[in-house]
This record gives sequence, structure tokens and C-alpha cells, in this order.
Amino acid sequence: TPDVGSVTGTESSVRSVPGVKSIDTTSLALGGISVMRVTFAGEIGALRLALSARGFRVEEGGGTLRIRRSASTPATPKPPTTPPADNE
Repeated sequence: TPDVGSVTGTESSVRSVPGVKSIDTTSLALGGISVMRVTFAGEIGALRLALSARGFRVEEGGGTLRIRRSASTPATPKPPTTPPADNE
């Protein structure tokens, strides 16, 4: 997880999948691996396909999914910075 904006963006993207009932980031590790618990009304394979369609790389195993952002999946954009006004 590179930064908090990435977590927020990923949570929003996962929440947008039809059938997702709840999402909870149970372990946040900036610069490492974070853990999310997702409650989904459906088969795990359907969730895997929906996340893949949203640009995530998804690995399935043991009843869990491991998701990573693809290089082409943009993180949540940061607001533009405005240079300080020149008071001269």
C-alpha cells in the first residue's frame, strides 16, 4: 500500500462491485501489504472477475483473493497544488 489515497481508492473501487455488502481494512501497512475483509453476496469467482474488470491483478486461493493494482490502474488522484501567490 503506497499511501492512504491508494487505500481509499481501492476501497471505493471494491465497494462499487455489485454484491459487495461491506468492506473493512483490518490491517493498514503503508509501504507494505494491507488486509481488507470484504463481505460479498455471490461466488468468489464472480468477485474475482469483477475486480479484474476494474483493472486489478487478482490471485485466488484458499477461499481468499489477493489483489494488486495493475500498473495501468490509477491511484486516487491527489488534488492539484496551487503555488503560493506572489504578493509583490
